[in-house]
Amino acid sequence: MVVWRDLVCQFNDNLLALIEFIYCNEVTLNEDLAYDLLDLSNKYSFKELRKGCELFLSKRIRQDNYAKLAKIANLLQLQTLEDYIKRHSDENKV
Repeated sequence: MVVWRDLVCQFNDNLLALIEFIYCNEVTLNEDLAYDLLDLSNKYSFKELRKGCELFLSKRIRQDNYAKLAKIANLLQLQTLEDYIKRHSDENKV
């Protein structure tokens, strides 16, 4: 049985970060939160948040997240992230 409290706790960080962005126009990101907020910002048309998450993730491309970021960039048509991925690929012969 799913308890409402469990659902709230599960989404609490994302919700708090989204509210922080809405009211303060800034948010403290980590990589997991950036993925989640990128999805939410795309879904609800928060263009500035979407761009911020894209730039944040663009600077964190590694071998272990390269494929995931490439898929997200393609799916959400994130040109800046795609450019960083291409540069990373060229530099690292991926």
